[in-house]
Parts: sequence; C-alpha cells; structure tokens
Amino acid sequence: MIESELKQIFCHRYQFDNLRTVIDALFPQADKYLSRPIQLDTDEDKARSVIQRGRITLADGRSLALFEVEVADGVIIQRNRRGLRDIAARYIDQDIIHGALVFYYSPRQADYRLSLIAKTSEFNDDGEQIVNETAPKRFTYVLGPNEPCTTAARQFVSLIAKPSALILQDVIDAFSVERLNKEFFKRYKEHYERFWKYIAERADYARVLLDTDKPTLIQQQKPIRDFAKKLLGRLVFLQFLQKKGWMGVPANRIDWKEGDKQFVRHLFESAPDKGSFYSERLTKLFFETLNRQRTDDLFYITNTKVPYLNGGLFDRNPNKAIARQTERFDFPIAYFADLLDTFDQFNFTIDENNLDEQEVGIDPEMLGHIFENLLEENRDKGTFYTPKEVVYFMCQEALVQYLTPHFPPDANIEDFVKKKDVSPYLTQRPHAEQLNRLLDQVKICDPAIGSGAFPIGMLQEVFLAKRYIYTHLNATHPFNPTEVKLGILEHSIYGVDLDGGAVDIARLRFWLALVVDEETPRQLPNLDYKIMQGDSLFESFEDIDLSSAHQAQTLKVVEPDRDLFGNIINPQLNTNYGRLSNVDLPNLIERYFTANDPQTKQQLGDEINNHITEHIEDNLKFRGGQLTTQLEEAANVDVALLKPKKRKELEDMRVGIQRIEQTRTRLLELQKTTERPYFLWHLYFQDVLNEKRKGFDIVIGNPPYFSVSKQPHLKALANKYKTFESTGDIYALFYERGYEILRPGGVLVYITGSSWLRSNYGKSLRAFFAERTDPLKLVDLSDCQIFESATVLTTIMAFRKAENRFQLKALRLTRKTQQAIRVLDAYFNAHHIILNEQLETAWVVLTSEHYNLKGKIERQGRKLGHKEWNIRINRGLVTGYNDAFVIKSAQREEFIKLDKKYDHIIKPFLRGRDVQKFKFSFENLWLIYLPWHFPLNDREDIQGASLEAEDAFKQQYSHIYEHLLTSRKELENRNATETGIRYEWYALQRFGSYYYKDFEKPKIIYPQITKDLVFCYDDGGYYTNDKCFFITGNHLKYLLGFFSSRLFRYVFEENFPELQGNSRELRKVFMQEIPVKVPTELEEKRIEILADYMIYLCDSQQRSINLYVENKKVALLFEEILNHMICELYFADEMLEKDVAIGDILQILPISELTDDEKATVINEVYNGLQLPGNVVRQAMAEAPLELPETVGRILSKVV
Repeated sequence: MIESELKQIFCHRYQFDNLRTVIDALFPQADKYLSRPIQLDTDEDKARSVIQRGRITLADGRSLALFEVEVADGVIIQRNRRGLRDIAARYIDQDIIHGALVFYYSPRQADYRLSLIAKTSEFNDDGEQIVNETAPKRFTYVLGPNEPCTTAARQFVSLIAKPSALILQDVIDAFSVERLNKEFFKRYKEHYERFWKYIAERADYARVLLDTDKPTLIQQQKPIRDFAKKLLGRLVFLQFLQKKGWMGVPANRIDWKEGDKQFVRHLFESAPDKGSFYSERLTKLFFETLNRQRTDDLFYITNTKVPYLNGGLFDRNPNKAIARQTERFDFPIAYFADLLDTFDQFNFTIDENNLDEQEVGIDPEMLGHIFENLLEENRDKGTFYTPKEVVYFMCQEALVQYLTPHFPPDANIEDFVKKKDVSPYLTQRPHAEQLNRLLDQVKICDPAIGSGAFPIGMLQEVFLAKRYIYTHLNATHPFNPTEVKLGILEHSIYGVDLDGGAVDIARLRFWLALVVDEETPRQLPNLDYKIMQGDSLFESFEDIDLSSAHQAQTLKVVEPDRDLFGNIINPQLNTNYGRLSNVDLPNLIERYFTANDPQTKQQLGDEINNHITEHIEDNLKFRGGQLTTQLEEAANVDVALLKPKKRKELEDMRVGIQRIEQTRTRLLELQKTTERPYFLWHLYFQDVLNEKRKGFDIVIGNPPYFSVSKQPHLKALANKYKTFESTGDIYALFYERGYEILRPGGVLVYITGSSWLRSNYGKSLRAFFAERTDPLKLVDLSDCQIFESATVLTTIMAFRKAENRFQLKALRLTRKTQQAIRVLDAYFNAHHIILNEQLETAWVVLTSEHYNLKGKIERQGRKLGHKEWNIRINRGLVTGYNDAFVIKSAQREEFIKLDKKYDHIIKPFLRGRDVQKFKFSFENLWLIYLPWHFPLNDREDIQGASLEAEDAFKQQYSHIYEHLLTSRKELENRNATETGIRYEWYALQRFGSYYYKDFEKPKIIYPQITKDLVFCYDDGGYYTNDKCFFITGNHLKYLLGFFSSRLFRYVFEENFPELQGNSRELRKVFMQEIPVKVPTELEEKRIEILADYMIYLCDSQQRSINLYVENKKVALLFEEILNHMICELYFADEMLEKDVAIGDILQILPISELTDDEKATVINEVYNGLQLPGNVVRQAMAEAPLELPETVGRILSKVV
C-alpha cells in the first residue's frame, strides 16, 4: 500500500469497511476481528453507540482493542476534544489492558477521528520504578474530506513497511506529534529564509527596511528578518482561523458556518496576477479587512465574510513611509505557492496539546518552537524554549503555593490543582467562593515572557481551577470558557520581554487560546499594555531614574542627593516637586484592553502615550532640578580647595545638565519605537505595583542565561542589584528583579542555569536566597539535558518572599532518572530531601539515598581546615608572562653551563594539565623563579620596585637578566597597577611570598579545574603555576589515598562548583571544608602503603614489575583494594559483620624506604599472591557491594 492510496482512504467520509484494508495492512495477523462485535451500553448524551470490533495482539505480547464510536449530535468531532475524552473515559479506558484504536464518527459530520489510547511505561505514583499501568494517554488524527491527511498517510506507510511485526511503541511512534513538529519547523524555516533573503538581495526592497544605524550588516538586516517573521506568522494565524471555519463564510449567512477551510489557498489560486499576491491581496486582507470593522464583515475581493479581529495583529507598520513602501513588496509566484503547499500537508489544530492528550497536528504551541529556533538572537540572549513537562510542573507549583496559605490542610489544595480532586472542604459554598475569589484576584508576571509558555500555562491552570470549582458556587449562569479566559488575561496576566518578536508570538498564542472555545468570532483584546516589550532589568535610562513618576507630587530624589559636603540637598524636592496630571492610568489601560473600534482604541492609546511622555518629561526636569540645585549649593565654594574626586563630581553635574536635553530627545524617540532598552514597571503595571497591593502574587519564567560580561551595558546595574557579579550570569539579576516586584508572601518560580548552586560567582545569589527569601522547592537538572537545542545545565527554583524557614525541599535528577521528568511532581514528592544547610560555599543537591549516605560519612570526619590536620593548602605561582619565565631543558642546561648558580633559581615546573592520578607527567619545563626584589628579596627594608635590586640582579645574574630583557615590554604590561610599582618588571607577578618554601617540601598537587578529580604526590621540589593547588604538612599519603578514592568522588564531588564541560573547581575555599575521617595509626599506615604502591605503578618512568602484566593493569587491582580500604574506614562494623573486611587479612609490605628495584620486587610479590585462585581478599572485595548494596555497593559502583 502506497501513500497516495492511504491518503485517498483517509480523505473519504468514515466507513469502517473502507478502513479494514488499512487495519489489515498494519496488522496482518488473523483473529483480530470479533466474530460478534460487542455493543456497550451507553446513554445518548455523548455517544449513540460504542462498539468493540476487535482485539489485536502485537509482537511484544501487548494488545490493542479496536473500538468504533458514533458520537451524539452535540459532539463536534473536529474540535470537541473534551467531549471525546469523556466518552473514552466512560466507556473505553477501564476495559483496555494496554491500548485501543478508536474511530469517532457521525453520519452527519464529514470528518472523523482516529485515536490511539495507550497505557505507556511510566514511573508509578511514588516515582520509584517503571510500571506499565498508567493513566491512558491519547493521540489523535483528524481525518476526512476537510483534512489534508498527508501526515497520517505518510506515518502509516512507514509503519506498514516495517519488516518485523509491530509492537506497541511502533504504533505510538506513528502518532508522534514531536516528529511532526520537527518536520514542520524544518520546512517552515526554509520558507522563512527564502522570503527574507529575497528582500535582502533586492536593493530597492532592502533599502526600505535596513537599519543603517547598526554597526554590522547582520544587525542592519534584522528589520528585514522581522518583516518575514511577521508575514509568515500572520499566515500561520490564518491557518488556525480557517480551521475554525471563519474565513470566507458565505455572505448570506447570519452565522459563521460553512467557511472556506482553504481560504488562503483559494485567494491565491484565484488571483489574476499571482506575482502580486502580497501587494494586491494579502495587504488588502491584512490591513483593510481583518483590522477594520466593515458592513456585514465582507471582504470585497471574495465577497465573503471575514471577521474583524482587532488586537493589533494586523495593524500597519506605525511608520507610514515604511508601511506604504513595504505594502508594495511582491515575491516570485513559487514562494507563496510552495509555502501554501507546505501548509496544506499539515493538520492545524487550534487546541493546545497537553501531556495526556495530543492531536497529531500543528497546534499553537508550535509558535513557541518557531520562536525558539527562528529568532537568531536567542542564542546570544540565552533564550531557550522550556519543555512542556517543566512548564506544567512550574505553573501548578506556583498556583499551589499561592493558594495554600489561605486554606487549612484538609482543603487539599495540592490535589485540587494537580489532580483536579475537589475535597469535601472545597465543595462547601463559602470555601468554594473564597477559592474562586482568590483565582480572580491573582496577579501573575513573567519578566522574560519569550513566546509565552509560562503565562499560557498559568492561564490554563487558573482556568481549569475555576472550571472545577464552578459547580460548587451555585452560579445562576453556565460556565463561559471564553469569558473566563478573557477575565484571567485582562486581570491576572502580565509579561515583558526585550525582544519585540517574542512579544508578538506571546500575544498571538493568547489570542488563539481565546479563539479555541468560541463558536463565532469576536474581536480580540488589545494586549499592548499587558504583554509588553522592554528590558525588565532597567527602569532607568542614562542614569535617569524612571521608576517613580507614577507617584504624582511625590517624586523621589535620585542619587546623588547630598551636596559636596554631604548635606541633604533641598529636602522639599522629595515631596513638593512634580506636575504630573491626575490621570488614572490603570483605568485607561483597562478601557484600552476592551476597546473595539479603531477610533476609541487610537484615542485611548494617545492618552496613555501622552501620559507616558509627560512622565518622562517630568523625570528629566526633576533630574535637571536636582543637578542645578547642587551646583547652586557649590557656587560659593573655591573649587581649587576641593579634592580631585569632588571636583570630578562637580564637573559631572555640569556635563549632566548639558546632556539632559540630548537624553530627552533619545528617550522620546525610543518611545516611538518597538524596541526600548528599559521598562517602566511602576507606570505600566501601576495597578499591581502600588502601595495597596505591593506587587505580584506569582512571578514565573525562564529568564535568559548568559554572562553579564558579554553585554557591557549591564555594568550600569552593578550598584542597583545585590546579586550583580562581573563574571556572573544575568539570570541572577532576574531573580532579584522578580523578588522586587513580588508582594510580601508572593511566590517566584524560575527555571535558570544551575551554576549558581556551586560557582564562586553564585555566592551572592545563594546569600540572597538564604537571607531574603524562604526557598520552597529546588530541582537540580544539571545532570540532565532537558532543552533539546541547548546544552545549558538547569535548575528549577521556587521561593516565597518571606523569612527563611530553612525547609527547602530539593531533588536532583540525573541522566539515569531523567525520564522521571514526565512525572516530575510524583517523583519529587517521593525522593526529595530537606536542604536546611544553605551555605554560601555551595548548595549540594543529591538523591535522598545519596544525601543520607553522604551525611553518614561526613559526620565521621573533620574538616581539612581544622588545626588537627596540620596541613597548608596554597596556590601555585603567577608569572604573568610564561614565555619569559618558563623554559625548556635545553635552555636550562645552557644557563647552568654559563654559571652554576643559576641552578638554584631554575625550578622544575608543573602545569595543571601535567597532574595525573597519583603521579605527574613532567614535560621538561623549568621555571625561572624570581621573587619580588630578587636577589635582595631577604631584605625587609625594600618596599616597592627597587632599582637597587635590579642593579644587583643585572650584576649577579646577567645572562638571565639579558634573557628577560628581550620580553621587557610584555612584562611591564602585565599589570599596570603593580608592575614597576609594587615589584620590579623582571619579577614574578605572584611568587608565593608567605609559602614559597613549601614548594620544596613533600606535597600533594592537584589542578584547580579538573573533570577527573586527580591528585598526585611530589617529593622532588617541583613548582607549579596558578592552575594548581598543593597541600603540605602531615598525613599526606593518607590524604592522597583518600582523595583518589571512589568514596571521595561519590560523597564530595558535588561540594565543588561545576563548570562547563562537567569540570569541577577545587579551590582552597571548597577543599578546606571537606570533612575527612581522622585515621588510627594502623589505618593510616595501611593507606600510606597502598598510596606508595600506586605512586610507583602510576609513574611512567618506572620499570614494569611483572613480565606479563603492564603496571597500569597491576595498578587497577591495587586501586580496587584502596577503594575498599577507604570504605572500610567508614563502614568497618558492617563489613566485619558481613565478613567482607580485608584490613586484617591483606598482606602488604611497606616500600617507602626501598630502592626502586626493591619496590618493584615487593609489589610484584604482593600482586602474585593476590592472583592466586580463591584469594580471600579478592573474594571479599567481590562480595562487599552485593552484601552492602546501599553503602559500599553505591560507592564502588561503576557509575559514580
């Protein structure tokens, strides 16, 4: 059977006999049809009949029941998804074992549905194991004469072509929405690039849109790409509208039925000049029809009805000159022909899919994926589209946390929101009314709204909550889905994004969310002042504070507010300045939201914009008044007597006054554009951010992820945000901004990068959370990749703006448990830990089993920073210019030939990359070690760079001096504030002034940044660079063995900040916090001996100890013994009880005092003894993980 045959069958009206050929091709096995179909009892409210026609046994032993459902007249097959779900839940779900194929049809409707209802593998309710009995998930194709049926035909052809018999997963894959979305986007992107590149390559078109003020061509071309995005976005929107049947409705109909489901296609095909399709037809449809009220709603070109939509989607470009010219653009005929061919091959479904029910088609959420992938700036902006499972989890959690404080435990708010279970408490009318009132009052904001995934999710959650509580309100009128959604959108949802294209997509998705429940078109709300463009982090422009003009007559004084002598300047300014007119801006915005006719909308928009302009003007005048007053205060001061800093402040004030007019001009021009580098939170959202309400109830979102160092303009925020770090991430600032716009007791839920958990630059954010918030839930996803197109490591964080109770519930998902993301809430409840230690150094989130085991081990240890250990941890040296100070062996030998005394200042040198497990790899590099003031560095009277020291150096070490002289320019440029000031140009930048003698002592060396956590031993006086740390003092070989063990990695790896590439940062501040068990003398001796064995075996310069086995392989056995012995330090009693302890039976001899040859002989003898059949040590090691799976087994497993 070929694709065209299948498509022909699917495109006919429903007849089961016609579809038998498809079923037989898919499932050739016999006995699939029942000899006597089973008629199920039904009431005729939803279904006239439900008949089971067969049962298909699949190759994996699972079965699919085969049902046929004739729906009642009131159930519209194309769009009544909920009614069909109710039928399935009532008559089918309880009877299926693994799944069912269900045909929904009506003799009175042309189209029908083919649904797969499948019980797929998931975690159980505790999230503990994979099971097969789950709530059924539904996957559906809409088929029939009004549908393209291309996707269904293509998917089923590939299913039929499979060489082996089908299993359940094969059938599920044939209903894959994800695969469809990827295919659609791939082709959509090709069309998008075709359109924008055509404009860019036509000089007369490109000239209209190019932004020549931008420095690079790609930036200049952004308006061209935006034009193409908006054009294709409008056409996609029309695909959804014509799916509703609202386009091309016959002129003689008073309702909105019998519309043209191929309206845009027919508009194109009927065009007399298809080469002018855009200028002659689409512009007339967009800008003279869909955005205008018309007599009888007629579109004059087709003489059919087309709705007036309002809302702004089809508004002309506000720049009249650009609008006039772009509306004359046209494209090659093939461009629109091919685009419409692509659209025709896909089913557009206006109802957004959810986790349990998916129609195989392009739904509005696809617009979010388009946003993610098409907006080329997203990678630089760190914007990534959040997976649906995560959106559900976060939205439900936010609503639960908002509602819970208002009700007693028996209200079971969590079950109500997440499972839609209405508790007996909530069924009581007063409690139901309280809940409904709270849902009406909730204020929700996403300060980085992107394509709107989170506000759309919150809209759906609040809507469902209102729907399920509605029957307990004793309301006198039926539940009206559209009015409820419109009310939520008008009164509860707010959003901001820097990218105007993202704002367009978000608005579009909200409009589609309203359209889905409508039987007839209605004018769309105006979202211009609900979903807005702006930079959420800035409420200022060029040092002009714009946050306070909503408070007419009470503008606050911005810095500096004191004169040059520290006196308060004109305190009356604080209360008496300001001339803002008494405008009720929230009322204007509310009226604008529902304005239906263009004139009223224009009038209200002008009033709002005039108020904003007045607001900006007053802030500028206020700032000018401040500066003028300060200058007047200083007029009588003798400037010459002022300190340089004060003189500069005075000059800055004069310059500031001169710049205010320039700033005013730029600000007012920016207000006319669609991309503003600030956002007026307290003005636009004045109905929320006021003294009475004090902020939002819920702030939710997925802020961008990138280092603030990538955007120089962000430095201006350094003094405005406590979480600002020059090397930090921008999402930290979004956490703080979210906190600021929350009301006391409000809840924030973000998904962001996870580096703040352990990184040094995350310290200020960790402190912010611990000191200013009450952290509620944390999901560490840093070991997962949940963003398909991003490798960013992520974390979900929820906090309340309240005093910290130190009861943070935390969960870590790993690659092994990543599939639990599908049932994240259940898995979280079963496996979270309480993270009551919220330290500045790091927040370590582990599985509950890992966390408990870690705690047990930590409690037995003492921190390395404790004096009992008597160790010192120091960092390597900083040369500032390696090319001058680091030389090869040949050059060292030449220097020593010239003068033997050079030997004592040329040191063997190691880099971080040279450190390996137990032993280093020496690459014949040597360091010219020159401390400050060398060779007079022992003289305490020398302070700062010394010519005397340089002269002595030149005289005593002339050849080295001449060598460095060739790099003098580079050396002097190392550090402008120190070189030649604190120390001489030829000295090392940092030489270990307080600990340089430790380099000559035995030590453990380890790299600062390492993926493998490697530690080596050195007793040869090697020096290191600043990419290494080293430990000197007591217990070195014991600690070397401990650091090199699996136990150390299993328990303490997460204590170190994770960097890109899965590396860890082992700085001193983290290392000294590690608690290690203080050993007995015997325990330490055993570990030291094993460490000596490993040092020898890992040294590539040593000879093989065994004729038949490489040292590397011998080392593997002794490393296993070492790992076992480290475990025995902590679990001695348990291991003795299970007879798997080896400390007392292990026969090893010390080798530290032996020659290398003697060491090789002893190690070989021990190794050969261990290889004997039935060796009790190896037997005990093999049994230990099995006997103690929850402790030793976890630690010694291959997957750490």
